[in-house]
Amino acid sequence: ASGLPTTTHTQTLQWLGLAGFATLPCVPFSSSIDLFEIFEAFKASRHLLAFHCDGLVVSLNSIARQRQLGACSRAPRWAISIKP
Repeated sequence: ASGLPTTTHTQTLQWLGLAGFATLPCVPFSSSIDLFEIFEAFKASRHLLAFHCDGLVVSLNSIARQRQLGACSRAPRWAISIKP
């Protein structure tokens, strides 16, 4: 989020939402069980969204930590996608 007045991924998504982009809310989790439950709820309700969404992205919230981890040639090291 270079150049944006944000320090977290959550703040960046809020900023994008205010700018008119469709976003899903950030849902913090602390265990793989929490993540599994969040993903199951997403799968059960994604057909209700006003836009197409084929999965979720699990990402590190701190932009400073994201920068520390960087990216490899094809993807950031601080995020993964999960699709049904």
